[in-house]
Amino acid sequence: MPVASLQDWLAGLGLSRYWPAFAQADIGPDVLADLTQSDLAQLGVSLGDRKRLLRAIAQLTGGASAGGDLSIDRPAPGAERRQLTVMFCDLAGSTAIANAFDPEVLHAVIADFQACVAEAVDRYDGLIARYMGDGVLVYFGFPHAHEDDAERAVRAGLDIIAAAGRIRLPSGNPAGLRIGIATGLVVVGEAIGEGVSREQAVVGATPNLAARLQALAEPGSIVISPGTRRLLGERFVLRDLGRQTLKGFPEPVAAWAVAGVTRHAGTPDAGPPGPATRFVNRAEERIRLRRLWMRAQGGQGQVVIVSGEAGIGKSRLMRELYREAAQDGAAVLRFACSAFQVNSAFSPLIDHFERELALMPGTDERGVRLDALLNALSGNEGSCPPADRRFLADLLGVTPSRDAAAAALTPQRVKDETIRAVVDLLAGVAARRPAVIAFGDLHWADPSTLDLLDRLVARAAACPMLLVLTHRPEFTPRWLQHPHVSTLPLGRLSRTETATIVEALTAGKTLPPELLADILGRADGIPLFVEELTRTVLDSGALIEGTDRWDYAAGAAAVPIPPTLRDSLTARLDRLGPLAKDVAHRAAAIGREFDLDLLAAVVEHPPAALRDALGRLCAAGILSVTAMPAGPRYRFRHALVQDAAYETILMSRRAALHAAIAEAIEQRFPDTATSAPETLARHHTAAGNAAGAIPYWLAAGQAAAQRSAMAEAVARLNAGIALLGDLDAQSDVRRRYEVLLHSALGFAWTATRGYAAPEVQAAFTRAQQWFPSDGDPALSIPVLRGFATYHWVLGNLPLARSYGNDLRHIADRGGDEELLLVAHGMLAGITHHLGDFATSELHLRHLRPESDWKRHRSIIARFGEATPTATYVYHAYNLAWLGHPRRAVTAADAAIASARRTGHPLSIANALSRAAACPVILRDAAAARAYAQEGMTLAREYGFPIYMAMSAIVLGWAAAIGGDASGVAQVRASIDAWRASGAACGLPCYYSLLSEALLAQGDVDGALAAADDGRHWAERNSERSWDALLLCARGDALIAAGNPAAEVDLAEALEWSRERGARWGELCAAVRLTKLWRASPRPRAVPDLLGPLCAWFTDAPDSAILLEAHALRTVAAIPVAGGQEGGRSA
Repeated sequence: MPVASLQDWLAGLGLSRYWPAFAQADIGPDVLADLTQSDLAQLGVSLGDRKRLLRAIAQLTGGASAGGDLSIDRPAPGAERRQLTVMFCDLAGSTAIANAFDPEVLHAVIADFQACVAEAVDRYDGLIARYMGDGVLVYFGFPHAHEDDAERAVRAGLDIIAAAGRIRLPSGNPAGLRIGIATGLVVVGEAIGEGVSREQAVVGATPNLAARLQALAEPGSIVISPGTRRLLGERFVLRDLGRQTLKGFPEPVAAWAVAGVTRHAGTPDAGPPGPATRFVNRAEERIRLRRLWMRAQGGQGQVVIVSGEAGIGKSRLMRELYREAAQDGAAVLRFACSAFQVNSAFSPLIDHFERELALMPGTDERGVRLDALLNALSGNEGSCPPADRRFLADLLGVTPSRDAAAAALTPQRVKDETIRAVVDLLAGVAARRPAVIAFGDLHWADPSTLDLLDRLVARAAACPMLLVLTHRPEFTPRWLQHPHVSTLPLGRLSRTETATIVEALTAGKTLPPELLADILGRADGIPLFVEELTRTVLDSGALIEGTDRWDYAAGAAAVPIPPTLRDSLTARLDRLGPLAKDVAHRAAAIGREFDLDLLAAVVEHPPAALRDALGRLCAAGILSVTAMPAGPRYRFRHALVQDAAYETILMSRRAALHAAIAEAIEQRFPDTATSAPETLARHHTAAGNAAGAIPYWLAAGQAAAQRSAMAEAVARLNAGIALLGDLDAQSDVRRRYEVLLHSALGFAWTATRGYAAPEVQAAFTRAQQWFPSDGDPALSIPVLRGFATYHWVLGNLPLARSYGNDLRHIADRGGDEELLLVAHGMLAGITHHLGDFATSELHLRHLRPESDWKRHRSIIARFGEATPTATYVYHAYNLAWLGHPRRAVTAADAAIASARRTGHPLSIANALSRAAACPVILRDAAAARAYAQEGMTLAREYGFPIYMAMSAIVLGWAAAIGGDASGVAQVRASIDAWRASGAACGLPCYYSLLSEALLAQGDVDGALAAADDGRHWAERNSERSWDALLLCARGDALIAAGNPAAEVDLAEALEWSRERGARWGELCAAVRLTKLWRASPRPRAVPDLLGPLCAWFTDAPDSAILLEAHALRTVAAIPVAGGQEGGRSA
């Protein structure tokens, strides 16, 4: 319809006088159906005309107009979930009136009662759902939500009770009302009934609770529920009624009676009493405000316009300014615009001065109080000009004006003179002492207040005044042309800054990491969102408070939308109108981000209507859009707005919507199954399609594991496991996915808990239980691989070798080259730990770091890590013990380089932390430290505790033998962490390093005890690969203790080395024995253990121990005893 038609339509209603306001506000036929009471009030439409317009619009949009061109495409309203504040009003004593007087008398009383209820409810934009004789059911928050619906309900209730006091019963007494108010989640359905009986069907406990609370109330009082109480904050004076037993409610319900409005309820930026939350950052903004304030104090008046979205911290920043200004001795005056007074002239002024009047001492006569207030503001008694006092008195309704000249003034002249008087008064306050004057929430300002600000902004330039104006983005300030006006937009906080707010609210105690990440992600840097999300979690009972942290009481749980934010978020959606709101619902089901093509596939609107709806969503700040090569991509600007849009949808409709989204993705965007399987998994799950979701959850878990996002992998795999119960327990599909999901979970747990953790055993045990005895052998591969690794690290080496051999046989029979690499690598490591270096090398012949390691990406997908890259490190160990130091280092570097080529952080951390033990064998602390430090950095970044422990042991050892005593504690703590993960393999090595660290710090007894612990674990695990290192460490401790038994341990180390051809171990033992014999006080023949070894080693000339061996041989001629090389019986 052309714009002119809208003008004609208004004229046909007899409302053409509003056409200029409609035109100036760009109101056209496309938004006519979305206009609300509040919108029309802001346009200056009177109460009666608002009713007429809304009724005409409803008739218009219910069908086509006569010409058919003004109808608006809007989906039929359906049932939805939403937070609702319900008021139940009852006329007390109506039954007694009916019994004592004529029905016509009762009818008149009820009519007056209903009229005062209707007037108050309309004032606060509520909805009368039903008149029930002497009762009225009222909704606040439907069909349009407001961010302060609970406050609106209570204010309306107070106004109703005050108005009812003017209704006289036949007895002459004032009418008494009882009001109950409750807030909670409900389902609001289609309108039912006709005429006065027409109402929106509401299902839920909230209406019943409101009715029960009304019955509890005394005549002339309001009783509210806990949900309402929480939303009110400290705006009202409340009397705690304790917990009340209410019919139909299984548990007693807390209740409060409303006694009135608190003084600070209408004060801008005052906040509730009590300690404020920690003020975070805003350093730059505070500096700017301070500079402006300093200029103002010097006589150069300033105006600053502070803008930002709801909850961004405007109020908190202002409170800091007021505090600092008060410390400077400034006058601070604060005025607040109100969402439910947008059509009340000068409402911020009236509210402010009424609060101040109530505080003036002395008589109750308002005129006297006004004089006292004006004297306090002007500084001298009687200094306020009489004419100004008259206009101010009229503004506040203190005394009727009897001045004939004033009575002759036109309404416009009265308004102008009132503005002049107020501006003069405020300028006078600043003239006596510098002042900070604030007008908050200008997006709710009435037109008269804006006109006043036009004058005050201009006047401020010549006053020692800082005028602060705050607003949200939807308001456009009209004073930017003045040179003394500046703007101060507030942006969102960083993730680190928002984490600081959480820390303050939790008293410094840490939250579970995934919960903290959820809060920070959904808060989007909005301080209010951070605070309310955190408080909701802490108050939910889902967490248990410990000494230094909060833990889940019974498993992780999603963070709900805080009730304190739900109305505000819903209000933003309600303002969009039905079409855009429907699009927002469907988009929210898709996700935080979505492409236009996918949204178009699941909406039922024409392309033009969809584009218009998306444009409105972007203009309203609900969505942002980015141009992409494939088309526009949209994103909800706030995660909580998406949540609110999604949670409004009925659960039954959600399922159908998710099913449609999944079908659209699979048909139109098949690549998503590979690139983002978790997306399809989520939609199939929400649609109730377990069979469709489970394969995608498995793929999503494996994809996360390939990125080393192990916590994410665990969550996705568990999501798939949770759905298995929906499948037929006897089906092959159920058995297959039980095995695959639990095996993949076991591999993920190894990274986050350790290879031998109980969670790992539980996952693989579950997988084994579901593997059929006659099933496909290939399905057993992940189970066997999991158990082989579990028992290997647990220290059950013979059993681990058995599982490894089973894997090798399956690989040989099936020609599975990837599995063969894995099996041989594992067997190389297991046999090495058993002390069988020769067999270990036979397996290692199948691994070559220079081969095509791209296949390891597939190995990672199957087994969670690139096993061959890490197990090639055992070739370095073997070479080191066998006496090839340089080749050993080359092999270790090759293993690390191979791991790096995979790009898989877990595999790289594995290779680095294992490789650090190679220079430990070779006694090169600096090289060991370099490997371990890099491994530690990577393990910390990705959260791999087992590799953190392995690296930390080496780092602590290197520090301790280098003279840093703190290294001992680091080794101890890391061994404890290793054992806490269930791991036992490697403990002989780690205790030998602890022994060396303790000895380096002079703790001989501790060194001996650590060596004994190592021998215990070597026997327990049948782990012989570290015997030479362990026996040499124990021998050193015995030598330091002056115990001759040292010779026995060193001779045993020599024997162990010779049995395995471990020349390096033989060298280490031989040097110690030679030194021991040389230091003996009794003469003895010293065998030449070092000569053959010095001659044999040719590739490690710079080795400290080899240099020491050469030095020992050149000190003096060494006689050879008994003609035997090596002196085995020494």
